Amino acid sequence: MAKKTVNSSNHSPLAVLIEFLNVQADTLGGAWSPESDIQRQLWTVLTSNYSQAATGDLPALQTELRNDITWLLQPIADLDLTDKLEALMRKIDTAVVRRDYYYNVEEFSESKEYRRPTVVDVAGKRLVIEEVNLDDSPRSSLYRILGDSFEENTFSKIRICRNCKKLFLQEGRRLTYCSITCEITFNNKRRTRSGYFRDWQRDKRKEEKEKRNRKGKRQVIASKSFEIFLRKAGSKSASKNQMAVAPIIKKLGGWKIVMPWLVSFKNGESAAGIFKAENEPMKAKINAELDSIVTF
Repeated sequence: MAKKTVNSSNHSPLAVLIEFLNVQADTLGGAWSPESDIQRQLWTVLTSNYSQAATGDLPALQTELRNDITWLLQPIADLDLTDKLEALMRKIDTAVVRRDYYYNVEEFSESKEYRRPTVVDVAGKRLVIEEVNLDDSPRSSLYRILGDSFEENTFSKIRICRNCKKLFLQEGRRLTYCSITCEITFNNKRRTRSGYFRDWQRDKRKEEKEKRNRKGKRQVIASKSFEIFLRKAGSKSASKNQMAVAPIIKKLGGWKIVMPWLVSFKNGESAAGIFKAENEPMKAKINAELDSIVTF
């Protein structure tokens, strides 16, 4: 008889197992309250015949399962993988009760989650037939999922994140990190160890220094050009020099703008000081005329 899994979350059993292995152990030891669909599905697996699971031994079970799985993902060189897997399969066979069960039949409810259901329509009613193991403990349920992953050849989808060391299921091309956040974090740590960021910061400081130097040189050139302009604008041989600077004076706003500069310049203030005291828009205007000031 074909079976149909009926629940709102519809996560794979292997995903539920991984969720169990990643839940905080101290949370499992207390009054755990599932917060997501997959955690509610996990809680259904952890309950025995719909009675609350004995949460006291769940942290120990979590550690035991994690060690069994992690060893296969990161085997120790001097131990034989074949012997280890064979021992694990014997352990699974001992932990999982496969034969002692009974059937439970009830009317189907949309609001209820079922574990191993078969949904049938009989005499106009929708019924659920469930196979209930007499020993449906969390240990038996979770090791059954692990055993099924070998039978279905899905165990290879389990991965260990290189950054946070959590277990996760492979999705698409993501093989070594459980999330993009962990991938970025791990790569940043590696770059820090290799000196990547040190070199980047050094190059950045060098670039900023060169930028400040270029800015300083432009300011020096601007000050010198401005001084040439002031000298020619205030020259006694006004006819020739003032004719040369007249277009510039007009673009800068006329004599009402230039005359205070000339007075300050004649009174001993430096061209650099006068230029620096001006507002940014006027400085931009002066800089825009630098080429013509140098060449007139």
